[in-house]
Amino acid sequence: MIPSNFKFMSRIIWMLMGLLVYGSVAQASPPSEKMDSVTVLITCPKASGSGFLLDQGRHVVTNWHVAVMCVNKGTLKVIHQNGQKSWVFLRGYNERKDLAILGLKTPFSGYNAPLVPSNLVQKMDDIWVNGYPGAAFEVADRNTIPEPTSTKGIISRLVTSDRQVKMFQIDAAVNPGSSGGPVFNKLGGIIGIATMKSLTLAMV
Repeated sequence: MIPSNFKFMSRIIWMLMGLLVYGSVAQASPPSEKMDSVTVLITCPKASGSGFLLDQGRHVVTNWHVAVMCVNKGTLKVIHQNGQKSWVFLRGYNERKDLAILGLKTPFSGYNAPLVPSNLVQKMDDIWVNGYPGAAFEVADRNTIPEPTSTKGIISRLVTSDRQVKMFQIDAAVNPGSSGGPVFNKLGGIIGIATMKSLTLAMV
C-alpha cells in the first residue's frame, strides 16, 4: 500500500500560495495561453484524465480516482500540449478529498499555477474549466497531442460534502476525461479541481 503524504501536499500548496498576485483591474476572462500552459493530459492504457502543473513543473495535481487507475503499474504518463512527456510517480494523495499529487520523472520546467484560497471564491463568480475530455481517443486515433478544451460557467452553489470537504457546484460542462482539470477564476488563478460532472473541489 502506498502511504499518503499530507504534509508534503500542504507544503507544496501553501508554498505556492505566496506566488499569487492579483491586479487592481479585473479582466473579462483569463488568457487562454496561461490556462493551457499549466493544463496537462494524464493517460495510461486503461483511460485518461486531466491535471495541472505545480512547483515550476515538477509536480501535477489531479483527482485520486484518475491517478489510481494505473499508478501502481507504472504506466501513468503526463503529456503537455507542447509535446513534453513524462512518466510519473505518486507523491501524495488524499482519498477522502479525491486529490493526488504526482511527481514528474522528467520535470516540465518553467510552468506554474497560482492557487486561490476558497474564502476568496463566491457564488456567481465566473469560472473556466480546462481539461482533455475524450483525449485518449484523439491521441490514439491521430497520434497527435490535442490542445486542452476550455468551458465557461459560473459558481452556482457553495457546498460542503458529508465528508466535510469544501466544494463548488458549477454550470460549466465537465465531461469524461476532464476529471482532475483546473478550474480558473477571471484572473487566471486556480480555485479548484474538477472532480464530478457538476462539482469542483475547493483548492484550499
